[in-house]
Amino acid sequence: MTRKQYSARDIAHLLRRTGFGPSQAELDTYVPLGFERAVDRLIAGLAEKPTADPAGFSVFSPGAANAAWLDRMRTSAVPLAEKLTLFWHGHFATSVRKVEDPKLMWRQVSTFRTLGAGRFSDLVASVSRDPAMIRWLDGNSNRKGAPNENYARELMELFTIGRGNYTETDVREAARAFTGWGAENGVFAFRPEFHDSGSKKVLGETGNLDGDDVVRIVTGRPECARFISRKLIAFLSHPEPSSADIAAAAAVFTRTKGSIADVVRHI
Repeated sequence: MTRKQYSARDIAHLLRRTGFGPSQAELDTYVPLGFERAVDRLIAGLAEKPTADPAGFSVFSPGAANAAWLDRMRTSAVPLAEKLTLFWHGHFATSVRKVEDPKLMWRQVSTFRTLGAGRFSDLVASVSRDPAMIRWLDGNSNRKGAPNENYARELMELFTIGRGNYTETDVREAARAFTGWGAENGVFAFRPEFHDSGSKKVLGETGNLDGDDVVRIVTGRPECARFISRKLIAFLSHPEPSSADIAAAAAVFTRTKGSIADVVRHI
């Protein structure tokens, strides 16, 4: 098979899809690398630490967080990392209108930036403990005897496996597993007196399950590999991926135990 020859135009397109529009300096850097080495450089950048907050930054100043994040997207030397941060912000959708604490929202963005290219299960585990998410989906009211199903439902429907791949019983049992997971003073807090320690059954697995068990179960499902792969392809490449596209990316997800960097490299 003849190896495809990529042009400068192809690499410019790659940079547009993995960032927010390349500068001339970025084009001058990436075009001489050739396509494959350009991809290598983009993926390697995912391991770099995020830039520090700007001098004098206060998340409580109106519009400061939005401006700082947009500037980071515009100026980052690792645009793919910021593009994935934006993706996860849309995937795990929350809003300061209900959270009512911009500091928690900014910390959540930092979580997406730090963990967004690693293993998906680690990201979901962190989001499950995230105070902004706990406020957004009423985790503090999820208690033994009166479980709140909001997070358990969104976890399955929107975050991991998608509609049609779980039952209402799975949602109820998962909600019981997350009882006692809350937030106090802006940090995660587990309150054992509110936790239901009885036996639960989630997606066929039975035991004294807790929130970490539920995260392990849902992120290990083949439906999760397909669900996340489809969304990443649609975001980074084309909006209506074929079944073959999804299956190929999902195979990478499964083989690498949910490594987002590896799935993105494949895409």
